[in-house]
Amino acid sequence: MHCPRMLLFLFGFGALVLSSYVSAAPLTEREVLMDLYNTTNGPSWQYVTNWDTGSDICPWSGITCTNSNVTGIGLNNAGLTGTLPSSLAQLPLLTYLEFSYMRTLVGTLPDFIADLPN
Repeated sequence: MHCPRMLLFLFGFGALVLSSYVSAAPLTEREVLMDLYNTTNGPSWQYVTNWDTGSDICPWSGITCTNSNVTGIGLNNAGLTGTLPSSLAQLPLLTYLEFSYMRTLVGTLPDFIADLPN
């Protein structure tokens, strides 16, 4: 009689442990870019197309990739509003970041930006 409850308990515990493990994992490049999109009012961006479409992020407007890794983000005059997310630091090969003419971005720049080579 107690076996179904025990299995449910073990399954629930396993799911809890697994979800804790997954949440601690680094974000994928797609998740980082979607964080940028969501924190800077992406649906209102101008001159930017095909974001949040499919799993391949390299064709997204303003994204530069080398060997399928994000190496640059250039969203000049796109109308981003809000603050840049610190998760951008999780793009390991990012060398280029440009948000010219963005008077609607607020807050301080994330510390990692000073470490970009370009």
